[in-house]
Amino acid sequence: MATDKEKLYGLYLNAYKKGDITAQNENGNVYIKDNKVKDLFETAISNDDPVAINNLGCIYLSGLDVDLDYETAKELLEMAVRKGHASSLTSLGHMYQDGKGVEKDSQMAKQLFEMAVKQNVSYAQKILDNFNEEMGN
Repeated sequence: MATDKEKLYGLYLNAYKKGDITAQNENGNVYIKDNKVKDLFETAISNDDPVAINNLGCIYLSGLDVDLDYETAKELLEMAVRKGHASSLTSLGHMYQDGKGVEKDSQMAKQLFEMAVKQNVSYAQKILDNFNEEMGN
C-alpha cells in the first residue's frame, strides 16, 4: 500500500508531467531529501519560476543533496529577487551576515533584511530584530 508521501508524490508527478510549474516545485519540496529534488527544481526553473529559483539557491546554500556551492546559491537567490521573490532577500542577508561565499558585511545584511521587511516578507521583521539584537542595536 502506498504511503501518503508516495500518493502525494504521484499526484504532483501527474501535474508535473503536464507542465504545472507549481507541481514541479512541490515535487521538490515533498522529496527535498530525495536525489530527484535538484532535477525537479531545475525543471521548474526552466519555466522561469522564481520560487523554484529560490528553492534551488537554498539547496546550494545548504548543500542539501548537492555539493555546497555559495557562488551558485548567490547567483540563484539574486535571480529570484530580480524575478520578484522577496523572501530570497533574507537568504542573501544571511549569506552576508555569516560571510558564506561573500565577504562578511553586516551593513549589506541589514539592508537586505530591511528590504525584505519593506516587501512584506512575513518573517523578515523577526530576522531583522534578531540581527539588530546580535549587533547590539
